[in-house]
Amino acid sequence: MPDLLGIEYHIWADYIALAFALLACILCAVQIHHHIYHNHHPDTRKYIIRILLMVIVYCIESWFGLFDPDASLYLDTIRDTYEALVIYSFYQLLIYSLGGYENVQHALVLIPMRTFPHMFPFKYCCKDWSFTQGRIASNSFLRNTTIGVLQYCFVQPLMAIITFILHISHCHCYGEGEFSYKVGYPYIAFIRSLSQTWAIYCLVLFYLALKKQPLESDGYQLFTTIRPIPKFLCIKGVVFFTYWQSVIIAGLVYLNWIKPTATWSTNSIAVGLQDILICIEMFFAAIAHCYAF
Repeated sequence: MPDLLGIEYHIWADYIALAFALLACILCAVQIHHHIYHNHHPDTRKYIIRILLMVIVYCIESWFGLFDPDASLYLDTIRDTYEALVIYSFYQLLIYSLGGYENVQHALVLIPMRTFPHMFPFKYCCKDWSFTQGRIASNSFLRNTTIGVLQYCFVQPLMAIITFILHISHCHCYGEGEFSYKVGYPYIAFIRSLSQTWAIYCLVLFYLALKKQPLESDGYQLFTTIRPIPKFLCIKGVVFFTYWQSVIIAGLVYLNWIKPTATWSTNSIAVGLQDILICIEMFFAAIAHCYAF
């Protein structure tokens, strides 16, 4: 097999991934320690710690997946489920940083606009959501953005469970990386993509609406203090970028751009490449978390 300095390339890749994963975990652990002892807001501290733990979960899942590809199925299910918890925690962090649901609803009522128009293309199929309606009204802005974000927390684990069942079934009907109507992969990818898109869209609407608060209001001052944009970019960059990265790698396999070797199948190469990239990316994600949180 090809080697560098007498060491095979895949061994080099494993050790590089380990180095980046260890550095990422150390940075994350230091930051979690800081929040445990210096963050005196328990309502938001627990959500921040859950988000920061994402780096450690991703590193452990990806690095162990490199050494036992057969365990990747079980590890990916855990990671996908934790992704849903991260999205939920981020939304709750925004809500409780602003004082809770009642305070957020009050802040929305103070906005000069009565309703918030949808962006393209949703403006052609969705009615404007009202700031003045309570949380139980069908066109309530707060209710609909909450449902829009939290639906991903149900869809993602459900798709992970279905993927797990299809993987272990004897019919081999998941077909990872296969874009065929006969297997489950394209349908699951499509549903997850729709769910992710809607969750991101609702988070963007939530941010844009709160930006329209009167500048002198307490809600606007709190909103600017929590610096939501860096936090949002960190969440989006880790959760959603890693997913689309896996879809792109699957596409490369489908197009036969990733070819098998004498000892590695295309699927093993694709899974290993995804795991190595995630280990490296988590190091930079940990650095970004130091700034955002």
